[in-house]
Amino acid sequence: MKKGIWDFHKLLVKKQLSLCTAHAQESEGLNEEFKHYLSQAVVHLNYDPILYWQEQKNSIYHQVHSIAVMYMSIVGSSVPCERLFSIAGNIATDERNRLDPCRLDRLLFLKSLEIKHWEL
Repeated sequence: MKKGIWDFHKLLVKKQLSLCTAHAQESEGLNEEFKHYLSQAVVHLNYDPILYWQEQKNSIYHQVHSIAVMYMSIVGSSVPCERLFSIAGNIATDERNRLDPCRLDRLLFLKSLEIKHWEL
């Protein structure tokens, strides 16, 4: 029998769940809500994660819900990423090949600011 990618995914989920459960049981510093969440069964693959977290909003996992929603937001297209690479390419030219990565990061941040933030 040939195993597919979802069989491998299920194996990884099972291993991760056992690790999380063990970690939740031995960690005293974890919030009780988070410990309880880690010990729950994994949601089925076909279940919509957005719908799941909407259902959990008013449940006992309201703190975990706010964290999940914050990290679950996904950009719907690659346009912002492509735009950022284009701007970075305009800043880090052949003439500026020794530009420090930290300085490039700062320049990209400044470029992303709206004009109203530049006014003093």
